[in-house]
Amino acid sequence: MIPSPLPSHHDRLSSITSESGLEFINSLGTKEDFSGLGVDGLDSILKRYGFTSGDTIDFFGGSCCGKTTLLYAICIATTLPNQWALRTAPVNHGNGTGDQGDGDHLTLDLGGKHKGVVFLDLDLGFDVARLRQLFLHRIQSAVVNHVSALTVDKDKEEGSVVLQRWKDGIYQPSVDRLIDSCLANIHIFAPSSASTTIATVKTLDQYLLKLTTTSPSADATGLGQTAPESCHPQSFRPVSILMIDSLSAFYWQERPQNSYSSFIVQLDRALHHLRTRWHLALLFTTWSLHPSPEILYPESWRSKVKFRFTIAPKLLDRIPAHTDLIALWRAQYAEWMEQRRKAEVHANESWKGACIVSGGAETKHHLTDNNAPKKEGSPCFEDSFVQSNINGNAITMNEHAGDIDVARASFFQVQMAHPQPAAGRQWELFRFSVSDVDGIQFFSTSS
Repeated sequence: MIPSPLPSHHDRLSSITSESGLEFINSLGTKEDFSGLGVDGLDSILKRYGFTSGDTIDFFGGSCCGKTTLLYAICIATTLPNQWALRTAPVNHGNGTGDQGDGDHLTLDLGGKHKGVVFLDLDLGFDVARLRQLFLHRIQSAVVNHVSALTVDKDKEEGSVVLQRWKDGIYQPSVDRLIDSCLANIHIFAPSSASTTIATVKTLDQYLLKLTTTSPSADATGLGQTAPESCHPQSFRPVSILMIDSLSAFYWQERPQNSYSSFIVQLDRALHHLRTRWHLALLFTTWSLHPSPEILYPESWRSKVKFRFTIAPKLLDRIPAHTDLIALWRAQYAEWMEQRRKAEVHANESWKGACIVSGGAETKHHLTDNNAPKKEGSPCFEDSFVQSNINGNAITMNEHAGDIDVARASFFQVQMAHPQPAAGRQWELFRFSVSDVDGIQFFSTSS
């Protein structure tokens, strides 16, 4: 019997499978159920319809209707850690948790995803100072919730100490380091034309690869728990979301050559390659150039949009300028408490009992009422608010000082039209507000 010839070196080499470093990295990730965007109201809707990494959401609406603000809120929820140790001692860049040091600390529940975001700012209007302020509001809200929990546990003295330290700015250096670390993981690109946008998207593949392979992730545990928060600017985290604000930015620029549809087709191809490799959720905003946004985009793009949310200001009735604000607040509070007893409404503690009034610029001052009723909960439905025009003044109870603060606030209404709605559930609705006291607040309403 003649033995089989030994394989040649060429045959042996050809039988060896090869894989690039990029292919290996991407093989570790799979398209799975998304844990949400960290936005109350919005997350409950997405969970109901099965939002996954790689899905696409369109935030549609007119100018100054809250689209970019909503993206800011998602940036904050995505980049903040789930929990974080806020310390009073000087930071020591080590491998521990939160700010390192031997001083007193408190663990805040921030509810973040501890991931990164890529933000394509086609409108060239990204406001880092505004985003930083909203980060501060979110952390401050977590401190207030922490103090409230201590008060419930009868540890009022510790809660008072925490509040006093916050007011004295003892935590401020630690908070600044946390915010800086989060901002370092929001990767902002500002292309100025359709062609540079396509070129930017095509280079993001190598950009993300460089972030992944040359820098240690701050989330070394990978558990999404109390995150080790390195403050080094090169400690980048895995990117989970790609945002475009706004997809309509170059419409008028491209319209004379009838090349806007061509731009969208090219962008779609570049994004498909990028998102397939990195399993990115795509969130983009569009202007209300046409009552039906589908008219502006080719079928290849429309078929990929899983959710579309229409955003508009929540128009409210106007309150006369010389209204007794404290009496108005008391009346509305009493009405809300009666409704709460009847309907057994579960209060949304994060809302802080804000009532909206309008009295013009003259009402923008600080009011004090030592006999103001104590807050036992917070309204979370439309009828519980003293209504006003959009951009009215917000009266907010200060539960610790018994004061009432008047501040600017804006209300927005968000409605979803599911492209392929489930039976009986075509429309979904939630609302949010933005004020210079509480930052961004969300609450749900029935569909």
